[in-house]
Amino acid sequence: MAKITRTNPEGISKPFSNYSHVVTAEGAQKLVFCAGQVGADADGKVLPPDDFEAQAKMVMGNLAKALAAGGAKIADVTKITIYICNPHDVPKA
Repeated sequence: MAKITRTNPEGISKPFSNYSHVVTAEGAQKLVFCAGQVGADADGKVLPPDDFEAQAKMVMGNLAKALAAGGAKIADVTKITIYICNPHDVPKA
């Protein structure tokens, strides 16, 4: 049976509901699952809505912290979904 671990790493804002930022499942292999990340700092302060680049950097930084808490890194990611609200930001992605 897999060992399930849930954690909310330092440096990422507290979850706004009843979930964990990172869940690991360890059995024959180790899997790391990360909750969706937003452009907010560790205190939960959301970056300005018109600064796509700053938000994207914050999101990827938060994701890297979440992965590290699970013993993984960005290079280990096999799937990522990115939601962009403003169509004008698509070329910047």
